Amino acid sequence: MVFTWRRPLRYFSAGDEDAFFRWLQAIPGIVAVEGSGRELAIRFRSTKVSSAALTELIALYRRYDGDLADLAVFESRSNRKWFRNPGAYWYRAVSAISRNRSSERDRLFCFLMVAQQYIAFGQLNVED
Repeated sequence: MVFTWRRPLRYFSAGDEDAFFRWLQAIPGIVAVEGSGRELAIRFRSTKVSSAALTELIALYRRYDGDLADLAVFESRSNRKWFRNPGAYWYRAVSAISRNRSSERDRLFCFLMVAQQYIAFGQLNVED
């Protein structure tokens, strides 16, 4: 899985930049980091990211002023309760986006179900 950090990074010294990359590359599951322009492509070994790795990524994002809402893509069934913990410092920034994405998926699913019914009953013509 490749995740892109889109927010411009600002370092306060060469040591700060070095510390950022050492921290990022020490996160479990990250296998490569590659910069291009103002974006940073972070390659993970798998689409499943451990809670330890996610905790470090959230901390890194907060420390280096990343947009925490970007991390909503890491929410899964197995970490949803932990990820949406209202007592967690990242909750507001991450969960609002996550809920919006879920409701968009729900609306799309409902639309597709209705369209399927129209097609099944011949009330909607679909041409190739």
